[in-house]
Amino acid sequence: AMSGDDQLFADRAGALLTRVLAWPESVVHLRRVDSTQRLARRFAELLAKDDEIPLPTLFTAFEQTAGRGRLGNRWTSPAGEGVYSTWLIELPAMTAALPLRVGASLATALSGISPRPVRMKWPNDLWVDGAKVGGVLIETFLGGQGKTLAAVGLGLNLGLTAAEAIELRASSIYGLSWIDALSASSLAVQAVAESTDAPDLRSIERLLIHRRGETLRFKTAGRRIEGSYEGLDEIGRLRVGVAGGIESFASGEVIEA
Repeated sequence: AMSGDDQLFADRAGALLTRVLAWPESVVHLRRVDSTQRLARRFAELLAKDDEIPLPTLFTAFEQTAGRGRLGNRWTSPAGEGVYSTWLIELPAMTAALPLRVGASLATALSGISPRPVRMKWPNDLWVDGAKVGGVLIETFLGGQGKTLAAVGLGLNLGLTAAEAIELRASSIYGLSWIDALSASSLAVQAVAESTDAPDLRSIERLLIHRRGETLRFKTAGRRIEGSYEGLDEIGRLRVGVAGGIESFASGEVIEA
């Protein structure tokens, strides 16, 4: 007899066949993988040996054994409890504030179908009701034909148990089906992949959980900084008010209170 997990995986495979995603047309659905991000990269590297570039391809897994998050963090991916996916695409022509734009596009798309609004912690963690529900990891590398490729990874919790949520200091978008979440997320990534417009940073700023003037604790390149949140600059960097004025940061981590 099939285990509950095997049955759920089979159901999802069926859902993917009946509700074919609008984008991308190339989809790899895995029962278990170390990391969809790693697999996407290996796939691109193999094609590059023949000087080929991949079609936009989605790698999505029921379970990851070594999921990866930003800044070298692990992403815990319990079987069947989330969307664990990587979209392999050509690096978009418009690269300004790319991590921020992907996060914002996902937050907006998921808010449209989620029982609760999805917001963003800078630069692209997804938050619902004051807790993290998802994270985005974007890696770029050289592929065939001299093209730069991007692997856009998403870990999105849909069904963490109460114990897991406490242990991981995280939450889930409860009440959202896997196929709906995957479909909305794919369209969100497509929008950024195909956009040539400069980012609308004011609308992105409105999705952030941070409020101007509030105290932020921030970690970047071995430094710990405390200051006030002063919005985003024109290329999406985080502006932090410190004793000497305002500093802008392109990467780093806002530390939870």
